[in-house]
Amino acid sequence: MKLKNKYYSYFQYFCKDIGISENALRENIQKMKPKDRLVFKEFTLLLESIGQFQNEKTYVLKLFNKNKKCIRNGPTIITKPKKQRRAMSPFIATIILIAISIAGAGVILPSLTDIGNSAGQNTSCYLVNIKLYEISTPSQAYFITQLQNSGSIMITDANITFKDDLDAEFGFYESAISLLPGTDLLKNQTFAGSITRASPYLVDAWVTYEDGSQANCVQKIIAS
Repeated sequence: MKLKNKYYSYFQYFCKDIGISENALRENIQKMKPKDRLVFKEFTLLLESIGQFQNEKTYVLKLFNKNKKCIRNGPTIITKPKKQRRAMSPFIATIILIAISIAGAGVILPSLTDIGNSAGQNTSCYLVNIKLYEISTPSQAYFITQLQNSGSIMITDANITFKDDLDAEFGFYESAISLLPGTDLLKNQTFAGSITRASPYLVDAWVTYEDGSQANCVQKIIAS
């Protein structure tokens, strides 16, 4: 659900960049096919591809300014995800299971420990070699990131982002990939972001595995 909300927030960023209502942009995107373009006064919107994520249709969009420079790209969900009922708190669930295990001669508690360790080994990722540079050109940032799949399941989707001084989000949105366990994904690109040298920034990575499970890792870096 968190990733669905994030994809929807990306759609909202595109609307704000272009200066168009969500309903208007949604109606236009629904009429488009992959590689179609929408031309606005200051921007051009490209529909890169259409996919599927947890029963929701996803649209990978790219936004270009009048100089034909890509200023935003990523997967979007153009309809607001429905709220889901909150499940029982993991802490409360654990307490209940512990109580049951005590009543049942301590059979369940060891099983819980084994399951937790297994999940941690299967889904794990690390951000390594992360760099963010301020470029002398106004409002330019050079972002380098390396994502390592340290679990035992193949990664199929990865979103690696940071927010600049104006709270605008930039980064890499990789879908339909095959990042095998023990391998790395290295990406670098210049973004039209406003950053300050020697200031801290958070790099946030969300990954989805081939079995549908997800993992998140965050790292703080200092801009150079």
